[in-house]
Amino acid sequence: MTKIFLLVSTFVSALLLFSVQPLYTKYLLPYFGGTSAVWTISVFFYSTTLLVGYLYASLLTSWSIKQARLVHLSLLALVALLMSIRWVSEGSPLLVDSVSHSFPSLSVLLTLAMGVGLPVLLLASTSVITQYLFAKVTNEEPYHLFALSNAGSLLALLLYPFVVERYVGLSLQSLLWFFGFIAFLIFIGAAWLRVENKTEEIVLSTKKKLLDKKVEIILLAAIPTFLLASITELFSRGIASFPLLWILPLAIYLTTFIVAFSGKRKKERKVSLGFWSLLTIIPVFALLPSMNLFAGIYWLSLFVTLISFYVISLHFHSEAYKLRPSSDNLGNFYVFVTLGGAIGSGVVGIILPLIMNSQTEVFYAFAILAIYFSYHHLRWLEKKFTSFLMYLAQFLVLVIALFFIYSTTYYLNKVTSHRNFYGTLTVVDSSTMVHGESVETRMIVNGVTNHGLQVLESDYEYKTASYYGPNSGVDVAIRSFTDNQKNPRVAVVGLGAGMMSAYCDDAESIDFIEINPAVEMIARKYFTYLDGCKDKIKVEIGDGRLVLEQMIREDSRAQFDVLMMDAFTDDAIPAHLLTVEAFNNAYRPLLSEDGVLAFHISNKYLNLSLPIAGMVKESGYETVKVKNIPDGDDGLQYPTMWILVMKAEKADYLVRSYKNAEYYRDDFVVWTDERSSVMDALSLGGSQMTIE
Repeated sequence: MTKIFLLVSTFVSALLLFSVQPLYTKYLLPYFGGTSAVWTISVFFYSTTLLVGYLYASLLTSWSIKQARLVHLSLLALVALLMSIRWVSEGSPLLVDSVSHSFPSLSVLLTLAMGVGLPVLLLASTSVITQYLFAKVTNEEPYHLFALSNAGSLLALLLYPFVVERYVGLSLQSLLWFFGFIAFLIFIGAAWLRVENKTEEIVLSTKKKLLDKKVEIILLAAIPTFLLASITELFSRGIASFPLLWILPLAIYLTTFIVAFSGKRKKERKVSLGFWSLLTIIPVFALLPSMNLFAGIYWLSLFVTLISFYVISLHFHSEAYKLRPSSDNLGNFYVFVTLGGAIGSGVVGIILPLIMNSQTEVFYAFAILAIYFSYHHLRWLEKKFTSFLMYLAQFLVLVIALFFIYSTTYYLNKVTSHRNFYGTLTVVDSSTMVHGESVETRMIVNGVTNHGLQVLESDYEYKTASYYGPNSGVDVAIRSFTDNQKNPRVAVVGLGAGMMSAYCDDAESIDFIEINPAVEMIARKYFTYLDGCKDKIKVEIGDGRLVLEQMIREDSRAQFDVLMMDAFTDDAIPAHLLTVEAFNNAYRPLLSEDGVLAFHISNKYLNLSLPIAGMVKESGYETVKVKNIPDGDDGLQYPTMWILVMKAEKADYLVRSYKNAEYYRDDFVVWTDERSSVMDALSLGGSQMTIE
């Protein structure tokens, strides 16, 4: 029975630890614009807290069993009491506290520490503690409890995006988590008391093995977490930062721990995992440079990259497992493993944004690993074939790796780039054909997505282009006022290059809201749109929804005729801008009587018309779709998809007056602040293909 209590305690603690990670991170997303960096910082936080938890467990297991039990169970009871008080007084034990956008990375860390720091630390220590107690009552190898712990973590991660997120609201998730914590406290308390009551300890009959090669253990653990953080960030910024894209890489990461630490592999492989790792990297080289061309390539790239990540992580975790000491040193061993994990995620989440101007670390990592594996794991070619074949293979890998780096990191005619918490912005000069004439253009790119352009020649300098050109959704919205001799008041969420200022003559005023301060700096320094409309524009830095809600609190009479939301063109769309509460609390109160809420939803991966239609379904407002496909003669004009929201009378006028405007009468999904899943909107065709 004692073993059962220990096994259950290990499993439940891991289940709780890795269910609170996506739960609390999802709480945080709306406060930081939905950016993928929130998860990257969260991974670093959990890795670091895991390290502190292992240090705490290592200290605890050096005391007598009775002393350790009193301290640990007292702390667990204190956490349960504090969460109970918070639940009663504030409605939830996992509320997000106030944050600051001056130092967003620090704000995420501090909010996580305040919200879940102590319970995560105590849960993180459980695996080491239960293995320590297990060794007191049995002569079995305790390391398989680490695999059991990771199995619990894996189950939590798989359940979250497919079941929990889709069918359980955040408040109920928090309450269930709290009850799970109470159950864990009971199990671990019972297990500890039973171990303490044993009259004699069983000592493992294995030969003592000291903890050696500490630096090597740290490096072996750091490489997989570096890949985990950088791969997650790479793919999250392409679609959206949401639990499925967080959890797939993390689940694979944990699976490699389970396999490597299960201790079931006895025979040495004929061909090393390092060689298989090298083979899996080759298709990654082929797909990643073109991963954002369309949704099918994106998902294939993700699948292939995750396969490679699995084999690479399994290789390094297996090598770490070979260096494990005997059970009396397991606490220190896990400390070094976790230290490596914290370093790997910290480099991606904290250090690289400060020293690199682009998010290219994952490409460099795969290239360096390919070269490393070719050097260390192709020597069997020399034995079975010839040295020449081995050297030739190594040379080819080197050439392919260098070409991969060039193809994924080099921008032709790059003007500047800037990286911060919200991503990487690059300004690039190029040329475009306009009615048979080549014109020089400058665009701002976030990741691989164009977020605004401007022609560098005076004849076209202030011409509306890209997604905002003639017959686009916002153009129709603005003309619905100017055609009736009214200059609309316009608010725009998403600054880009500031191209909406090209409507300066038509608008009474234009208020921009932009969460990333670097975007405003680039728009003012490298583009001239804002300079051409100085008297009418205002730029405010902050999350679009939070700023709009603040406007309402400060002036309940503030209203706009056109409220444009341009934050959904790939690159980690902020789902919190598409909930029922966002419409009722931030958008609807700011719309004038005949105001238009315009959503730009041209997106390769998501059909965002679904949550927009669901958002206003019960409000009495109508949704109108505006699909604009230019004839191709003017390279400055892009195909676009818009959803416009307005009252029925205004909608009837738009549909009658503008030939590319028609009612949206298709499917919908309802997102709320309590419950939303980006998986509902996933589409191989994105917005442009699914709305006909």
